[in-house]
Amino acid sequence: MEEEISDFQNCLSYPPLALEQKLEDVCVYKLSVKEDGSLEKIAVVTACRYAVFDLQVRRQLADWQFQYSKGKDFVLPIRFRLDVRD
Repeated sequence: MEEEISDFQNCLSYPPLALEQKLEDVCVYKLSVKEDGSLEKIAVVTACRYAVFDLQVRRQLADWQFQYSKGKDFVLPIRFRLDVRD
C-alpha cells in the first residue's frame, strides 16, 4: 500500500489557484477501494484548510485506478507543499 500512496501523491497536481496564491496544506483521507480497483468511498480524517486542495484530491481520486489496494481500506495523507529553492 505504501507504493500506492506514493504513486498517487507523485501524480497529484498542484492546483493553479493555490500555486498562484502560494498556499500550502495537509489533508488526510480514509479510502475504501473496490475489488476492481475503483474508489468506493472517501472519508475526511483531517480536512484541508483550503477547499481548492480538497477539490483537486477528489477530482484526481475519481479517475485513479488503484493497483495494490483492491478491496481494501487505507489512510491517504496528502501534503501540498511549495518547493522553494534559493
